[in-house]
Amino acid sequence: NALAAVAAGLNQLSLDLDLEIAAYSVPTLRKDLEFLRKHGIMEERMYRWGYYLGTGVFSPQELPIAIQAIKDISERLGDPTIDDLYQKLAKRLRGLELSEATFYPVRSQLNRSIVYTNPERMRERHNYRETLFERLSELETAIVTGSVVEIYYARSPYPNGSSRYWHIYPLQLLYHDVAWYLICEEIDSGYLAAIRIDLLSSHLRQLDLPPRGRSVQLDRLKVVERLLKNGWGISLGSREQQIQELNGSGSSIEVKVRFFEAVIPFIREGEKRHPRQQIKLGKKTSDGRLAFINYSAILPARSLDEFFRWVRRFGSEALVLAPEKYVEEFRQEAKLLAERYQNLPLYP
Repeated sequence: NALAAVAAGLNQLSLDLDLEIAAYSVPTLRKDLEFLRKHGIMEERMYRWGYYLGTGVFSPQELPIAIQAIKDISERLGDPTIDDLYQKLAKRLRGLELSEATFYPVRSQLNRSIVYTNPERMRERHNYRETLFERLSELETAIVTGSVVEIYYARSPYPNGSSRYWHIYPLQLLYHDVAWYLICEEIDSGYLAAIRIDLLSSHLRQLDLPPRGRSVQLDRLKVVERLLKNGWGISLGSREQQIQELNGSGSSIEVKVRFFEAVIPFIREGEKRHPRQQIKLGKKTSDGRLAFINYSAILPARSLDEFFRWVRRFGSEALVLAPEKYVEEFRQEAKLLAERYQNLPLYP
């Protein structure tokens, strides 16, 4: 009797969770299953892959959306935990005989990780490297409880980067642009940082300090969200910049860029690109089209490099107007680029 195995599993789960309920029996389970079938939560057929509620939580129209969202995070963003979850979910729902449309990617997004994130996939491709992705389960527990952990910043993509141990409160796993980041707070200084997870080794040690709890974690996470909203991109700046910005004494700088005809539609459609932006229409050409638009935004100093990195992608369709430091920087870059094309060899 298949229900005997189900009853044994439920009884063991009750013991593991220390639930004070009577032991499950096969007749009791039959009554439960009849109730679920009566109310349409389960169908009148055999469930060879297990008794999973599925549409007891989602309607038949909602379930495909949830499945597709999980699959997209698994494949595009390379979250190994979500990947394992999706594989389990696909197997468990196999018995529902769902239509092919359930797994069709109706909704998707183009962001994708540029680094390996799943340790098992790395091993399969013989490209294994120890990273903190190996310890995500423990890291997630530390995030929820507000525990202090020691991590090791093993690699830096920049020449002046250095390896070191950090004692932190981990706050959140955040995907931005092309990679996963660990948002954390250094315990000694209160410095808030965003570190790419693939640059951290698999070293994770919980320190013998009392956890500060979920409410404090959420409060600090709100501070991070405020910094991210004010800024441009993922950089949270230095500790001094953070203190000044949060108490209202930090320096805000207006950036101004003129965008030309080819990219005007793209710039104009970004109505919510930044909360403190303005877009002013420029002159029109003889045939009535806009020749240019002026884009401006108020940003903290810590975000200027990231903002102008974004501007560079538009090439000759963008002209920096302010601040002067970046006007000169772009001018010198344009001269250097022109020289390189003038001296381009005939045969590369």
